[in-house]
Amino acid sequence: MSSVTARKVSMSLLAVVALALTACRDKEPRLSVFQPEDAAHFTVGDTIHFASELNSGLDPGVIDSSAWHWVSSLDGDIGHGPRIDVTSLREGKHEVTASVKHRLGTSTAHVTVFVDTVRSNR
Repeated sequence: MSSVTARKVSMSLLAVVALALTACRDKEPRLSVFQPEDAAHFTVGDTIHFASELNSGLDPGVIDSSAWHWVSSLDGDIGHGPRIDVTSLREGKHEVTASVKHRLGTSTAHVTVFVDTVRSNR
């Protein structure tokens, strides 16, 4: 095989690998928070329902509910599981991060909620 042919074959293989990596990245497990809506307002003491789901074109394996972790930027750890109910968020703007560990790595998603001292008209 000539060096020009070998170079063309190598470049073709690199292109195939790059395309395969891109296709896998598009199918990687994606975590989404579908409850509550982003920028939702609540009152101190309200029960806030947080819910997430993991979608993937690849098999992330069996995931125990304890693999899910929810963290508030103001209050820290707020629960484990794909769905949690929280009544203890203090007043303020909470950037809530959900994460889930699976055999392919860790997926994360975020939602912002506002907790007010009085009922908002929003």
